[in-house]
Amino acid sequence: MAGGDTLIIKDGTYTQPIGEQFGNLPSSSYSPPNGSASAYTIIKAENDGRAIIQGTSIYIGGPVSNGIPDGSSYIQIEGLKLDRSRIGIRGSHHIKILRTGIKNPVPINSRYGSGIGLSCGSHHVLLEDVWVIGTFRYGISVSNSYNNILRRVVARFDGNSEREPKAGINFYGETSSGTSCGHQGITGSYDNICENCLVLDYNPSGVSAGSGLAGGINMPHGSKNNKLYGTIALNIPASS
Repeated sequence: MAGGDTLIIKDGTYTQPIGEQFGNLPSSSYSPPNGSASAYTIIKAENDGRAIIQGTSIYIGGPVSNGIPDGSSYIQIEGLKLDRSRIGIRGSHHIKILRTGIKNPVPINSRYGSGIGLSCGSHHVLLEDVWVIGTFRYGISVSNSYNNILRRVVARFDGNSEREPKAGINFYGETSSGTSCGHQGITGSYDNICENCLVLDYNPSGVSAGSGLAGGINMPHGSKNNKLYGTIALNIPASS
């Protein structure tokens, strides 16, 4: 593909990653090619929900140098279904994930992992008509990132047996030095919008004893000015 191309994925199950980190290949091999403001690079299912990405990942972030992603831009993903797979967006901007669903992005005993993770200063990312269900630590996690929109997003949690806090949607900050984003200290996510989102039906039997749940939506470590509009948390036995 070249920037601005559209790739249509036929019905079927695919185990190849869409973008991945291959350290011995040139930068064009890390992520789908960048588009432009007038012509996004588009990867879409021919029929929504019938192109299944299984047991792998969608990686958007460009090459990584000294632990810091160069970032990707103007890429659009549409209509895919992910099974035991996840989407990682690092240091990128003007990314759209539309009409896409994820089931069981990580194993039930995984300490870390989310269905969709925005990190490393990603901004102007739109998640619209997206759902994450099953086993995860966070359904969607926005870490060290700003000016992103989650619209009509659903997170339904079946369990995670590790001790870490859990949430359907997470606006987070980095908490340690020498991280994969090159930050030190706490850099909270800020100025994000969660619009008409739904987090629901958390299964307490799938949660390890003593760890509890952070809540439907969690905003720790310096996060600020994240706004929720028309958003519902339902049937969540959390203590906060």
